[in-house]
Amino acid sequence: YDVKKTYVDINIVKELINNTGVDISLNEFSFTLVNKSNQSESYTVTADDSGNAVIRIPDLVEGTYEYELTENIKDWPGMSYDTTSHSIIVKVANVGGVLKAVAHIGNGPFNNDVSGGDVSGGDISGGDAYINTNTNAVTVVFNNKYELAGTTYTINGTKKLEGRTINSREFTFELYETDSSFVIPEGAAPNYTTSNNGEGFSFAQIEYNRVGTYYYSVKEKMGNLPGVTYDTTHYHVTVTVDVNQDGTGLVANAVINKIGHNSDDSGNVVFVNTYVAQPTAYALAGNKILREPENSPLNCMMKKG
Repeated sequence: YDVKKTYVDINIVKELINNTGVDISLNEFSFTLVNKSNQSESYTVTADDSGNAVIRIPDLVEGTYEYELTENIKDWPGMSYDTTSHSIIVKVANVGGVLKAVAHIGNGPFNNDVSGGDVSGGDISGGDAYINTNTNAVTVVFNNKYELAGTTYTINGTKKLEGRTINSREFTFELYETDSSFVIPEGAAPNYTTSNNGEGFSFAQIEYNRVGTYYYSVKEKMGNLPGVTYDTTHYHVTVTVDVNQDGTGLVANAVINKIGHNSDDSGNVVFVNTYVAQPTAYALAGNKILREPENSPLNCMMKKG
């Protein structure tokens, strides 16, 4: 650089809060710096994959400059942009034939007096300009947040009892959260339980706030009702959560399999128990009374006595 001109760098950091599970590259964000006194002087940069960007203001001569730094906002459902407008003030002075520059965010006082040539933390040899911080750079942070409306999914089922009329709340069903193997760990307690209401049952709604794939195993709890043979089938439920078509929220879809085979067309879990009436034993009890006829020899002897 000519001694009559210098430059200054503005570091930009993009911070993104994203708990949705959606993979967002930080190079999707860009920023623009504009000279407030000369709108035609502007600089636009895009963040790298780490969310960092640098704007270099070149060809600075002696004087004071004021710039405005903003994030570029685009139509992105779920994205809350940082709308802060940062004022960047740069002062450049000729100190002993070497141009020196300091910068400051906002309208606060400068930490260094450029006229005195004091630029803390920086080596001004070679005419390079440094900023008035220990890192030799002024850093601006933009904070965004990405949120999507959550969704829910309810696992329903059908309960059938062959052999007699079914009563509500006779049978209990268990739902376990598992990994992709669908194996229920030994001794694990169910995450959800429910009972039948007539021939139907429903587990509580499961809420989802992150994109992903979720796995569940469903079975009937074995009971001890007389004459009832319980269904030992296990059902595997895979719930896939993704962003909906308009990008504003999440949507959940499920695939239900019965021991590796597709379930009925309704997509429900179906358990079928059977009832067989048990045989019943009944005992009769009584007393034996012996009566002799009136003219029997035994009866006559008793009368004579």
